[in-house]
Amino acid sequence: MRIWLAEDLEGQGIPFRTTKLFLFEGHLLTKHESFSRARRAQAEDLCQQYTAAGIHCILVAAGETLTLCREEGLLPTFLLRPADPSSREEADLVPTSPAAPTSPTSPAAPTSPAAPPPPEAESVDEPPTAAEPTIPLAAGRPANLLQHPNQHRINYQLVPEDLYIHVPETDREKLARFRTTHPQRELPFQGLTWRYITCGMGEEALLLLPGTVHVGDLWWRYLLAWAGEFRLIAPTYPAVSTVAQLVAGLEAILDAEGIPRVHVVGLSLGGMAAQVLARQAPERVQSLILAHTGAPTAGLPAEIKRKRTKEARDLEKRLWAMPYEQAVKLAHQSIVKNHLGPAGKQRPFWSAFFLEALSQRTSQLEFIALNCRCLPDFYENYTFRSTDSNLWRGPALILDSDADHTFAPVETRALRELYPQARYQKLSQGHYSLLFAQETLLPQLTQFLRGSAGRPTP
Repeated sequence: MRIWLAEDLEGQGIPFRTTKLFLFEGHLLTKHESFSRARRAQAEDLCQQYTAAGIHCILVAAGETLTLCREEGLLPTFLLRPADPSSREEADLVPTSPAAPTSPTSPAAPTSPAAPPPPEAESVDEPPTAAEPTIPLAAGRPANLLQHPNQHRINYQLVPEDLYIHVPETDREKLARFRTTHPQRELPFQGLTWRYITCGMGEEALLLLPGTVHVGDLWWRYLLAWAGEFRLIAPTYPAVSTVAQLVAGLEAILDAEGIPRVHVVGLSLGGMAAQVLARQAPERVQSLILAHTGAPTAGLPAEIKRKRTKEARDLEKRLWAMPYEQAVKLAHQSIVKNHLGPAGKQRPFWSAFFLEALSQRTSQLEFIALNCRCLPDFYENYTFRSTDSNLWRGPALILDSDADHTFAPVETRALRELYPQARYQKLSQGHYSLLFAQETLLPQLTQFLRGSAGRPTP
């Protein structure tokens, strides 16, 4: 049996020594029993028993101690009380009649000393049953797959009619045709499977990064429009829990495709990853387009960072305590209410697209990793200063909107001050203006990209 070194995990961006739960090779693991090196045989035997019971388990060595780390089944065996919705931000993801769900059945584990719940958890002995909301599903898809942290996705090329029933048929057909003609590639890297679309032709390459709604074909209209001018890469993020893991995966894709340098378009979480990529590997970045995103600048008030990380941690507790179908419904309602804005004729399409992405193309583990681990990691472990030697000083374009309340005005102002060389454009719609205003923005973005490459612009 292989024993992992704590240093190896930390080298992959996993803070093993400072966390109780962590993501590894697509599994959410919790630290349990510890053994001295002299008791290695007992540790291996117990780990094998868990594995035989269908529970993913590894041993990690730190100094003279072996720690058994294992999954808690389909959901953690501890359930958390939903937080009191005392603020507007928390209320968006808390049911109006909060009740904890019935604990799911998990494979029987071998007898072992009871491990205490994580320090931030509050145990619940007998949670009441909560009614599960109805989420439209593609024909033949078992609803219980939505609760499994390693669910299999439906066919990427399928555009389920039941979700797109209120979308004009021509739009459904265009999306279906795009998916048929733009299959995803797969790249195993650091225990996770990265999926991405690659298309287009041109001497220059363009990397398009989505936010926590992590699917690459979110950019499908831009991919069609730019295919004649750029080589395009649009990744779908796996369950990464740190920005370092996210950026490492992006670089692995570029290496696999033989792309030395790219323009980068980053939306929300994608904009955060774009900034870190530009700091770590500036030779790989040709220009940055940062849309509806933020930066952990030194001048950002400490309470903003604390608020961001606390909200993410509280959200994670609530998400583990509810059926994933319920989390999907609440997340989709939040997107429609707070982020779609007056999207006009495009509103039905994007409402359906986000519901499909959340309910049928995002696992519970991916949702929690990206929203509750990766985002706070950005604010906890990065600080950008205008005097940093590795600060990006090349071509940049910043897009935001007064109608986007994801980031406070002090955050958007701090981002602009961090990159004084950047062009700035204010959009009229919400967090996804880049998608809604594609026809209007496309000529301007193309002109910026051409200018960044030193090419003539019309």
